[in-house]
Amino acid sequence: MNLDALDVTGQASEPATRAELADIAESLGPMPAGYAAIVTRFGFCAIGDYVRVYPPSALEALTREWRQRVTDYWFWDLTDVGLTKEEVQAGFSPADTFDGDEVVVVPGRADLLLLPRASDVGVRLDPDLRMAVAQVLERSGYPPATSVETFSTEELPGSGES
Repeated sequence: MNLDALDVTGQASEPATRAELADIAESLGPMPAGYAAIVTRFGFCAIGDYVRVYPPSALEALTREWRQRVTDYWFWDLTDVGLTKEEVQAGFSPADTFDGDEVVVVPGRADLLLLPRASDVGVRLDPDLRMAVAQVLERSGYPPATSVETFSTEELPGSGES
């Protein structure tokens, strides 16, 4: 996905800084390829009107919530992707969809994982988040992304704003 070709809409968003990226990588582990390119350019955003990418400033809190949620409501079969529930639960989700699908970074794995909300089978995604976003859009029946909507961090889930 060519980020330069995307039309930008929405509110002014604070792009992530290199320091924030270093801090979150120290806390959660390496970010996927392409993540820095997205968040240092757009900050908190939704690509193709469907896939949200979260800024590093929100990932620690979101990861705590995410790990609890996938522990409480686990239902995915990971046989096809060769992972265990415990391996996935040690990961984090830097991106999701407005429908509730989650893009997951699994420690020690290069590829990304999709935990679909409407399916009980985990799906392997490209290791580059830009390509993984394109795969999620295609898999969900959306056309290739032509736009990115940026958001204020006040619109992050759990911020009290909706």
